[in-house]
Amino acid sequence: MPTRLVLSLILALTCWTPTAFAQDDANDSRPGDPHDGSTTWMQPVPAIQIEADPTLQPTATGGIFVPAMTDPIQEPRYTVLDDDDMAVDSTDTGRVTYVSPGMYTVLVGSGDSSEMLEFEVRVVEGRITTVPVEWAGLIVTVVDERGTPFRGSYELVRMPEREYVGLGLGASLSEGEQLDTWLLWPGTYLILAAGESYQARKNFTTLRLPAGQLVQYTVVMDTVTGDLLGAGEVALAPEVEDGWDINVVLGGSVQFNQADNVVGKSQGQNLDLASFIETVGAFLSDNHLGYGRLNIEVGGRIVLPDNPFVTNVDELRLDLLYAYRLTDWFGPYVRSSAETNMFPGYQLFDTPTDVRRLDDDGDLIRVEEGALDVRLTNPFSLIDISGGSGVRFDLDYGNLLQVNTRFGIGIRQVFARNVFIIETNSAETNILEKADFGQFGAEGAVVLEFNPTRWALLKLDTSLLAPFDDFSNPFLELRATLALRLSSIASLNYTVKIVDDPQLLDATQIDQTILLRFAYKLL
Repeated sequence: MPTRLVLSLILALTCWTPTAFAQDDANDSRPGDPHDGSTTWMQPVPAIQIEADPTLQPTATGGIFVPAMTDPIQEPRYTVLDDDDMAVDSTDTGRVTYVSPGMYTVLVGSGDSSEMLEFEVRVVEGRITTVPVEWAGLIVTVVDERGTPFRGSYELVRMPEREYVGLGLGASLSEGEQLDTWLLWPGTYLILAAGESYQARKNFTTLRLPAGQLVQYTVVMDTVTGDLLGAGEVALAPEVEDGWDINVVLGGSVQFNQADNVVGKSQGQNLDLASFIETVGAFLSDNHLGYGRLNIEVGGRIVLPDNPFVTNVDELRLDLLYAYRLTDWFGPYVRSSAETNMFPGYQLFDTPTDVRRLDDDGDLIRVEEGALDVRLTNPFSLIDISGGSGVRFDLDYGNLLQVNTRFGIGIRQVFARNVFIIETNSAETNILEKADFGQFGAEGAVVLEFNPTRWALLKLDTSLLAPFDDFSNPFLELRATLALRLSSIASLNYTVKIVDDPQLLDATQIDQTILLRFAYKLL
């Protein structure tokens, strides 16, 4: 448990009337900012924050003010305790808490109360006491190798005590999410890939947090393995500032392999190709957020000389989002997306197979005898367009629980042009043609993060579209992750993706992964 910081604030420095506060700030006494770190904040100096606070002061009270470094909704709330250590109020940073005159204890920081910074504050009637910013702020953006922000997880450890601070998560701009701000004791910290040992020699980075300053840090992470690939105080992700910010990334790879008489490998020539182009644009102004992402990505293999190009990645996708915040937790949204494939899709067979090709009514079109491969889709065959509008609700219970919800009206149109799906419930090898379909109904989405202890994290992301004309057969997609830290050297991670799309496929699509990771230092 860290030694608690107890600061006795002298009345002449910390108890100000609003007028005296502004005057002394103009004379560069900088109340609330003793380390002159406000130049790194996203919020103005404390004096201006107090003037902008709309909270009305009741009679016979004084105020306690804790400055905000970033948007208060991103920061943990501060707690005011009375002489009996009973909680009087819990308030957003950047807002004044009005209480009766007397002595109070103010807790500021991330984590439980034992890990927070503690201040003793004397409140005088008619005056506002500003808590000096002796803590450090930290924002961690998690991006992939192409600089796209995503919900990667990491662990934060305070050095040299190796004291576990908590599990952090990145954010997805495409869903209008925001990054949380850590409020921490100044010092040196270790950022680890989730599940790594505190004494790891890989998958980690260190950083120093000066008192009174906000540090914005970027972590580059592998989206599949969770490995930490790089980190630093660099802007690899699209910065969300007032106005437009556009980022375009290009990449690709080519690999050729020929194997002759190699044990454990099939003979022949293989050509692996992969390429992508991603454009991300964001607009932020006051309470307006606009976001757009265009992703073009393809990858696959050709078994030379006669086999077709078989894709394992084939995506052309456009996402657009506009959101307006009426309050910190509520506001309307409008969204749209479109997705399709760019290359034909094939099913390969190990032995010659007779394949019966059926139309959408189940009638036989033809039989393809002795086929080693069969085409399932043509280029731009499956086009999925969707959109929706409604309201967003964001609930924040600190590090314990965060819930983001979206409810509204949604529409989806799927164009299936010569799209065939293999029937799984048939003794014969049949491929069935799919017809176009559309859906219009109520849509909803819930993103939940539950962190009951430092050893466990539950992340749930689900979306639903219930057609008005077929309410009992909605389109449902659910992604869930449960991470359990078994010990300092081991963690267990379970992920599941469930898609139920009755209009496209009768069966429920389920993809599950369990990963047990160990890391131990011998010397």
